[in-house]
Amino acid sequence: MKYKTTPGVENCMKLVQNSNPPLSQLRLLELNPMLSCKAIDKRSVTLLLPKGTTIEKEKVKMEQTSDQDCVFGLWSDWSVCENGEKNRMRNVYQEARGNGKACPKSYETTTCESESSNSIVSHTSNQKCLDGVGYDGCSNPVFKYRIFTPSCNFHDICWGQRPKYLGVSKLQCDYWFYGLMRNTCYGYWNRWYHFFDRWWCYLLASIYYNVVIFFSDGFDAERYVPWPSYLNRKLGGYYIGYSVPYGCDCNGISCDYR
Repeated sequence: MKYKTTPGVENCMKLVQNSNPPLSQLRLLELNPMLSCKAIDKRSVTLLLPKGTTIEKEKVKMEQTSDQDCVFGLWSDWSVCENGEKNRMRNVYQEARGNGKACPKSYETTTCESESSNSIVSHTSNQKCLDGVGYDGCSNPVFKYRIFTPSCNFHDICWGQRPKYLGVSKLQCDYWFYGLMRNTCYGYWNRWYHFFDRWWCYLLASIYYNVVIFFSDGFDAERYVPWPSYLNRKLGGYYIGYSVPYGCDCNGISCDYR
């Protein structure tokens, strides 16, 4: 069945949350492979939904107008010290609405003294910038979950290079991407009391993975970078993707959360 969205009121997540019977994000993408979640916020879009599905519009309207405090998680562990900086972040599960309490900052950076055991010299010196076509750090995800930026950079590189250099399938690039995102989650939230934040991060990683299965990015890096230099970024001992070297030009948000 066809359904016409209301711009400024509905988005991809609200369609999933307010559908009856329940509709998964994956099912929504299967029915609408060309869906742009960003477009729904700006204009009315006609979607295909399973026959008999209804969207609880009153619930959507009530959520838009009621006050809602920000709901956020615990601080993650500090990242390793690189280039004199380290960072930590916390999840935001619900943005504030109306007169609700605003969200505190979700990202902190502080100066530190790099140790030889933690520094990753290979991606901060003696390496050329990857200046081919547009690795862009997840420019159009369902959520702007920026800590996945290195993983997204790698995914762009893998997609762009696989036909000529890597000889691997698109599915393999997608699978590596998913593993790097999960490494990122564990790198930031590796304590027992981080269980919920780590689970939330895993959930968003799964959504990103499901999205890339059905979509082509179109901003794939074509300049060849020898293995394994495009897996140059580590967090907590695990590879998490490609970090754009300091001093190199950025595309989109490709340098966020180095």
